[in-house]
Amino acid sequence: MLLYTGRSRFSSKIHEDVWARFAAGDRDVLSALFEFGASAEEAASVLSEGRLDSLGEILSLQTRLMLNLSQATYTPGLDELVGRASDRVLGAKPTGAGGGGCVLLLCREPEDRPAVEELGRERGWGPIPVTLDEVGLAVEVG
Repeated sequence: MLLYTGRSRFSSKIHEDVWARFAAGDRDVLSALFEFGASAEEAASVLSEGRLDSLGEILSLQTRLMLNLSQATYTPGLDELVGRASDRVLGAKPTGAGGGGCVLLLCREPEDRPAVEELGRERGWGPIPVTLDEVGLAVEVG
């Protein structure tokens, strides 16, 4: 599920911080970027195999890797929400540069969505409808 946090941020500032650290040779940033690449490949594999537990672990790993890129990627309230919903959520990750905007949560079961949505609403976060398909983005010109 996708929740909008209602918190705006300038992703360009986060990116500037990350790339400045990268240019300076910061080992935490370099390591995190390599781990991101590897975890994305692993995510594609476990998703195609339907191993959602593993996908949840990857999402949570990527959240930790984001913090190695920049502390500005921290999304206030996400840790608390995931902690309160730990029996219903397999993993979570801020989208984009993090620090606000949207968060992606992978529920254990479809029946867990309403309870997780309610926890989000308690924070002022609203759900954004999402569906998955095998085609990807398609634009119809007509």
